[in-house]
Amino acid sequence: MRGRPVAKSFKSVAFDRHKARKELDDFSKLLSKKEWLDERNDVLPLFAKCDQLCLLIGMLNANMDVPNMIAQEYDIFGDFICDLAVGDSTRNAFTLVEFEDAKQSSLFCKKKYCPEWGPRFEHGFSQLVDWFWKLDETRQLPSMDDRFGKGNKTFNGLLVVGRSKPVGDRERRRIAWRQTYISIHSRPCEYLTFDELYNRLSNKMQMLERVSSVSTSRGSSRVRARVR
Repeated sequence: MRGRPVAKSFKSVAFDRHKARKELDDFSKLLSKKEWLDERNDVLPLFAKCDQLCLLIGMLNANMDVPNMIAQEYDIFGDFICDLAVGDSTRNAFTLVEFEDAKQSSLFCKKKYCPEWGPRFEHGFSQLVDWFWKLDETRQLPSMDDRFGKGNKTFNGLLVVGRSKPVGDRERRRIAWRQTYISIHSRPCEYLTFDELYNRLSNKMQMLERVSSVSTSRGSSRVRARVR
């Protein structure tokens, strides 16, 4: 049973770079503190209180310009619930996120020769399949526009599962191949470990901070020029 109420609508959130940096640092501390992560006790509580971190995840979606709304435990037309939904209300672009745990066998289970895909990975992948099936089945309903806006809509899937440490080079190639060649109804889907997610978000944050620093510097230069 899920402990939090199910959301059927998004809440508007404005991006705050300084809060985002703090929440990203909290994510880093969690990864450093614990070798393995439990979905219910570690992962979901972190993202439930970190709206800015959720918006950063939306920024990984190339279809979004400015992510500005999120929903935790988002209801998908009564049949399924995704852990996190992030959207750009101007572009009608959305990322639906499934978090799984990060344990030794979350990604792969050891076998004598070649490891099998882990049950948490397969469970998460199946979740994405069901979400996109439901979105396709309901695409003509008026409630689709009520929820996601009128006009063209795009949906990306993101599965976050496992840690990078126990994954060898061959299994990394397997993940990359699966991500490249296996789509869900032609919709983009990405699979990241929690370490990879942090690295991607950290890179995005550093880029935003550099842009802000350059803008501030140029603004200061213009002020000095006017003073002279």
